[in-house]
Amino acid sequence: MLSLHKVTPTPEKVKHLLTRYGELLPSSLPRRQGQVMPGVLQILEALRSQPNILSLLLTGNIQAGAQAKLHHYGLASYFDQVAFSDEAENRPAIAHQGLALAKTLVGEIQPEKVYVIGDTPHDIHCGQAIQARTIAVATGSYSVSQLQVHTPWWLIEQLPSPVAFFEKVGLPAQ
Repeated sequence: MLSLHKVTPTPEKVKHLLTRYGELLPSSLPRRQGQVMPGVLQILEALRSQPNILSLLLTGNIQAGAQAKLHHYGLASYFDQVAFSDEAENRPAIAHQGLALAKTLVGEIQPEKVYVIGDTPHDIHCGQAIQARTIAVATGSYSVSQLQVHTPWWLIEQLPSPVAFFEKVGLPAQ
């Protein structure tokens, strides 16, 4: 954003911009037309009812921005922990941070039992960086064909029912 306005992005200016973003975002969210994508709440609710499931959020957003969005959309209570971009340089680094956090909470984790769900190529690469199974959902700015070239483990146009989701990822049905 600074570069778009021909402002040299110094660490101080970046910090100031991110601080202002965190301050202004909560009051701007009610004016937006944002919504939780179909199927998200149902799957999060179903995952929450599973005693051996840990739900972490990995986000390229800063902590203040992510927390504002999670609270505004009623999603904060569904995640056990969150790894933010202000704690890492890029999404693969955020993924490694999130995996390390999960290991401190539950011990050793087999990569095939870790899933990263997202709607961008960045999300796919984030999961691949930690050998997680990646689930790409073409509900955002990227089409199925645009996501396919990044070879996600599972590519879908929209989230399925919790039963179908659990079946695909190998979790017991509810």
